Amino acid sequence: MPKISQNELQQKDKLVVRTTNNNHVENVIFPNGLQVGLEIEGFNHGLKLPNLFESPAKTTNLLYAAEGVIYFNGPMDSSSTVGVARDDAGGIIAGQVFG
Repeated sequence: MPKISQNELQQKDKLVVRTTNNNHVENVIFPNGLQVGLEIEGFNHGLKLPNLFESPAKTTNLLYAAEGVIYFNGPMDSSSTVGVARDDAGGIIAGQVFG
């Protein structure tokens, strides 16, 4: 990937990485963070993950839902799920939970 200055990154809403041989989208990067929804009724639908019936082939650094449970960075059989809680300021914090 070509080098981009920090100043240029601060002005980008997203970067689209494509394969060179067929121009397929390989990745979309949001360098300045990502928020889903607003704190306004009607604009707070959250993030929907497809519900898989088995782990994806590659799970490294991947957040996914399988059989109604959210997993991060590991296959379903690793007993590794994501815990979600609110901090004192009302924000959401998430972390990996090992069972």
